[in-house]
This record gives sequence, structure tokens and C-alpha cells, in this order.
Amino acid sequence: MTERLKWIDALKGISIILVVYFHVILMGYNVPFESGIFNKTIFDRVNFFIAYNLVPLRMPLFFLISGFLASKSVLVKSWGQTFHSKIGVNIYIIAIWLVILNISFLLINERSIDILTIAKLYNTIEREGITRAVSLGRSTLWYLYALVIFFTVTKIFRNKVLPLLALALLLNTVSLIEGWKYDLGHMSFCYLFFVGGVFWGKLIFRKIEALRWRDNLFIFTVGIVILLITKFTDLRYKTFESIFSIYIVTLFVINLFSFGFKFRVLSYIGRNTLPIYIIHRPIIEFSAIFIVPWIISLPTVSGREHVVYSLFFPIILTLMCTFFALFIWKMTNKSIGKYLYSYETVKNQA
Repeated sequence: MTERLKWIDALKGISIILVVYFHVILMGYNVPFESGIFNKTIFDRVNFFIAYNLVPLRMPLFFLISGFLASKSVLVKSWGQTFHSKIGVNIYIIAIWLVILNISFLLINERSIDILTIAKLYNTIEREGITRAVSLGRSTLWYLYALVIFFTVTKIFRNKVLPLLALALLLNTVSLIEGWKYDLGHMSFCYLFFVGGVFWGKLIFRKIEALRWRDNLFIFTVGIVILLITKFTDLRYKTFESIFSIYIVTLFVINLFSFGFKFRVLSYIGRNTLPIYIIHRPIIEFSAIFIVPWIISLPTVSGREHVVYSLFFPIILTLMCTFFALFIWKMTNKSIGKYLYSYETVKNQA
């Protein structure tokens, strides 16, 4: 049903790296600014600008690809064939990693550091607890939580395509009107892209792949004009921004592949997004507690002179979170460690 396009893994790799990068900015890089140790320079404003303006791309792209790759399980396979791999595994991983993240959060509270005012996420979790936070979409696990709901609802009503599309559009529109960001509003916004991936993902990707340069030039020009109009009239439509940015990134990756770029590392990352997704946050927290205080104590980054920190820290920590998460997964995904990632391990030994 879903032929795995040769560049889809690279595209998925880009989406998970963007997710990690955003969390690095929000929960690691942001620490000395939240605590007033650093004043923002032009470089810092660029970092924050990039992170927050890629919001319409990163999770919608992630869900579009997830829907595309899950389409056969949703539309063709039986519940018996898909429950354990698409629902049971995610529920199991959420339960296991809620415990791990709770421990990680408790360790942060135990570590008393004046500069540790790690963004709004921790304030939210401190008020509500991480278990409630994840149920509202305020934890980094919310993607798995949403995926279970999206898959279940879409599979139940897989023969009701138009009502499902109408539901997805309604949720998407309401989330924008109400101004929801996190909470269930973010999930509501992204469901449209999951549905699009399930039912039309192959068509969408094949159409982009087949477009001629004149078609792309026309689409790009119209898209830029619409974005400029909405920007200067305060009528920004986030859904259009997501669709247009997904088109641009997909087209970029397709063209690079056509020129012979294979992106083997990026494709490997894209095939192994789960361990990166669930492990990267504790790595960021560790960095915020131990690495950031050490960095800002160095003469080259003290006070206002923190250009090195601004230029290199977000990129280095993003790469470190990505590859160290893969390393931890590789080292622990054996013997009893497999229980951290796989419901199937438990099921097969039962």
C-alpha cells in the first residue's frame, strides 16, 4: 500500500532534528536568558526566531509522514495485525518513560542551581505533575499519546473519509480560533496532517516529486505572496504556513536526492526517530544542569560576550542529543534493556 519512498527517511530525519532543536532552544539554550545572566544579542534573536518560526513545520511534517507510513496498517491490516505494533507498543512506552521522566524531573528539583529556571514547560509540570502534563500534551511524550488516539480514531472510521476529513478540519480550525498552542489544541491542529498522510500521503508526495520547475516556481511565488499578505495584515493562517513549509522542505529533499545526495546519516536518523524522541529530553536536562553552568562560567562567554555560546551551543547540543540518544538506545536495546522500548519483547516472552 505505501511504497517507502527513497527520500522519506531523510525527510523524517529532518523533522525529528527540528523537534530536538526546538527543545534545545526552549529547555537548554534558554536557561541563561530566562535567569537574566545573558542579554540577547542579534545571534540569540536569530536562534529564537528560527526555532519558533519552524513550529508550523516540525510536528505537522512529523504527523504527515507518520500517517503516510501507517496508512497500510490503518486501511488494510486487521486490528489483530496492528494493535500491538501501533497501539500497544506506544501505550507501553508512554507508561515506562513516564516513570523515567518523573525521576529525571525529581532529580532536577533536587539539584539547586540559581540559573535553573528552565522555561515554561517545567513551571507547567511543577504545577500539574508530569502525568497530567502528558495527558494535556505538555510533555515531550505527547506525540506518542496523540499517535495512539489518531491511529485508533482513524482506523475505526477508515471507511468514512469525508466525515474524518471534516472532523480533522474542524479540530484544526478550532485550535487556531481558540489560540491553543500546547494542550489538546496542538494535537487537534496536527490531526489534519495525520489524516492527510493516511489517505493522501502517497499522492501528495508523488505529486510533489513529479512537479516541473515551472510548476514549482508558480507555487513558490503564490505561496510567498500569500505569506507576505497574511503577515502584514495580521491574518496569519498557521495551517497554510504548515502546508507551504512542508511543500518547500519536501521539494528541497527530493531535488537533492535527484542530484545524487543520499543522506545516509539523515536517513538512518529518520528510521530511528523513536529512541531520539523519548531519550533526548533527559539529555537536554542534564546539559542544563551541568554543561550550561560550566559554559557560562568561561571567560569567552561571560557577561555580554557570549557569541561562541550563541553560535555553536544550539547546533552542538542538538547533534549531541540526537546521536547520544541513538548511542544510548544502541547500548541498552539488548537483553533486559529491550523492555525500555518494546512491548513486543514482553509479549513474546509471556
